[in-house]
Amino acid sequence: MVAHRDALLRYLTRFTGDPDLAEDLVQESFVRLREHPPVERSEPRRWLFTVATNLARDAHRVAQRRAQLVVQSHDRLP
Repeated sequence: MVAHRDALLRYLTRFTGDPDLAEDLVQESFVRLREHPPVERSEPRRWLFTVATNLARDAHRVAQRRAQLVVQSHDRLP
């Protein structure tokens, strides 16, 4: 699994552009692997990369929404 971890970290660092976020997403991916392993046990790498990609997309959406809310709240200030 170490090889998967290293490859996943490299991928997520490139995908997100944020090494700290990438590290968090790798950790969360492995937590989810432990809690909800894939049905096909022969393909953990594919499963990990899919989960990690979805987590990264979710994190991006949350960051965008927070940025929108900050701008909207700033616009409401007197």
